[in-house]
Amino acid sequence: MKPKEAQRLIRLKANLEKDLKGLSQLQKEKDELGIEGTHPRILGSILHDFYTGIERIFRKIAEEFDGGVPNSEQWHKELLGNMTLELEGIRPAVITEELRNELEEYLGFRHVFRNIYGFQLELERLKRLLQSFDEVFYKFKNSLAKFIGFLKKLADEIGG
Repeated sequence: MKPKEAQRLIRLKANLEKDLKGLSQLQKEKDELGIEGTHPRILGSILHDFYTGIERIFRKIAEEFDGGVPNSEQWHKELLGNMTLELEGIRPAVITEELRNELEEYLGFRHVFRNIYGFQLELERLKRLLQSFDEVFYKFKNSLAKFIGFLKKLADEIGG
């Protein structure tokens, strides 16, 4: 039996992979719906779910490695920024600054989506975010794959 710390890392790895599958399913749903002719509320929901899923992954990493989620009014933005930091001797950066900048647009949209009526959604903003969705998700998957590799290596080192 592996030590409890290795077990926690293996469980985190499995949870991150599960969340990544959920995001892949969301991408598939987006592709099946298409942008043209799909009601803006539906498109907005997909974009909302996209960033919410990514943030769920970041929260799990922060809880395991960063001492928890930031405790400020701007915690969503702070959490996103923290994922660009390499914490020496603790964990590597999860994402690049470039990806953080791209994800910040989705975070901003998610905030708007939660705080306006659906009929107020800007179709051009929705389209712009949906058109960059695949590229941003590709970068995110690659970044997360590297982080998952780090988890596996660390769990192997601890577990022997």
